[in-house]
Amino acid sequence: MKRFLAVVLAVAMVAAFVPAAVADGEIITVDLENIITTAADYTVTDKLITVNANEGDTVLIQGDGTPNGTDGGWRVHVTGTATDITLAAGTVIIADNGHALQVPGDSTITGKGDDITITSNERGIYTNGGSVTITGTFGDITGNDRGIYAVGGSVTITGTLGDITGGFNGIVADGGGSVIISGTTGDITGTGGSGTSGISASNSVTISGTVTSISGTTHGIRVGGRGGSVTISGTVGNISGGSYGINILEGTGTFTVKGNGVAFVSGTIWATQDHKSGILFVGDTGTVYGNVTLKGELTIEDGQTLTVPDGASLTVPSGVTLTNNGTINSRSGGITGEENISGNDVIYPPETDESEKDDTEPDEPYTPPSTDTTTTTETSETPFFAYFEPTPPVSDADTPSDWAKAAVEEARKLGLIPEHLDGSWRRWLNRAEFAAFAVLLYEHLDGRTITAWSLFDDTTDANVEKLAGLGIVKGDGTGKFNPDGNFSREMALTLMYNIMIKLGYYLPSAEPNFSDADSISPWAREAIGALQRAGIIKGDGTRFNAQETFSREMGVVTMAQILEWVG
Repeated sequence: MKRFLAVVLAVAMVAAFVPAAVADGEIITVDLENIITTAADYTVTDKLITVNANEGDTVLIQGDGTPNGTDGGWRVHVTGTATDITLAAGTVIIADNGHALQVPGDSTITGKGDDITITSNERGIYTNGGSVTITGTFGDITGNDRGIYAVGGSVTITGTLGDITGGFNGIVADGGGSVIISGTTGDITGTGGSGTSGISASNSVTISGTVTSISGTTHGIRVGGRGGSVTISGTVGNISGGSYGINILEGTGTFTVKGNGVAFVSGTIWATQDHKSGILFVGDTGTVYGNVTLKGELTIEDGQTLTVPDGASLTVPSGVTLTNNGTINSRSGGITGEENISGNDVIYPPETDESEKDDTEPDEPYTPPSTDTTTTTETSETPFFAYFEPTPPVSDADTPSDWAKAAVEEARKLGLIPEHLDGSWRRWLNRAEFAAFAVLLYEHLDGRTITAWSLFDDTTDANVEKLAGLGIVKGDGTGKFNPDGNFSREMALTLMYNIMIKLGYYLPSAEPNFSDADSISPWAREAIGALQRAGIIKGDGTRFNAQETFSREMGVVTMAQILEWVG
């Protein structure tokens, strides 16, 4: 008898901690404003409401679960099989000690109002072991860890959501999962420290809907699987990250804009680009790919440029407005529906009058200037004159020296000055800062974004990794680059020379003949001699000062002189 009673008591104790199951096909209502601790269809433990749903059940969550006083708010965990979960208008789930809404894998969550908010100190919406589909209408979803998180599955958004924010990542689909957005969302943001992303997925990110912006401290969009993809056929505002706008692991995947998609990306795109038909802005430079029909309102901001190149076309249909506050360049006949473009006029190439064609002989081939540097004189009439003072003082002056002003103005127009280095012109460049200038020069001359990369142990600077991937910089041979170290003039100019050679420009060789040429290191002599013979550098008139450090304005002047030589 005693043994029988012990067994009965043990079973009763276990039953008290097991969520109650309900019959198939039931509607289970959880009213966050009227929690029944003795309810038959859910259990309540320490602000946690646990519902064990069977196949075919629908869980209806309603009410404002905002905590009173210092108590944590209600959090809801639905267990069991894949389930339909509906949140009524005005539902507020707020939790300070766990995931706000946890659901079984392959569940669908439907919102019934834009006043629905989900907030958690961990994850806003979480599923472990499958996918989750979010449809209907929601307000903001926030998690101090992740906003929406699917482990072992995908996140699909077909509804209309507010902002999605995670203290680490905004949306995550791990374990082979993807993120698919065919609906509409506000800002998707990862706000934490290094490594955070707006969207992070194992396999792919596909956006055919509308997203206001996607941003992370390190990545805007990150795909962690080799050979993954990012495809945009909808409209996405600024995609930005501190290091990468879009990063597909090891650059092995493909970024595609297609199907009249429109995307704005700030930061490096670390992926192969294969754009079919759409509009892509990288920074302030936009390009139309293929034949595009604008599906919604679009604004070209002041300072931005959109180009319709040969082979592409842009149609702005009636009822859709393209506002041009910046610049639109188009081939003749490249735009249909120009009457639907407001703001600045479209710029077309000038028409050529056959009677006014120039019959004169073409320009003479380029002839390198004299290598005599003994009588060099600085003059404001010589554009981009590569004149370097031997020891310019360290200064935070935002105004460049007189000999650099023309080069700085021209480089700024061409977008060749990194935003964070536009000023303090007489300060010395460190190695990572110089890499930022060098990458802009390389991509400007090549006309393409660098997709190669190589890593160092002591920096994650994207520009350094790009140059290393091209083989232009190699670090110290021990896996380190020393990003904060100064660049000497011979080091900086050897790197510029290597960029020109990498891009296929031929500079005739010559020995440097500066008065202090003996101070130039053996490994730099070929580069310095060729640049001097080409007239790209002239030192201070007689001396080169090889071991002096290299300032920001010197870097810009050298780039401008290279561009002038290239023509």
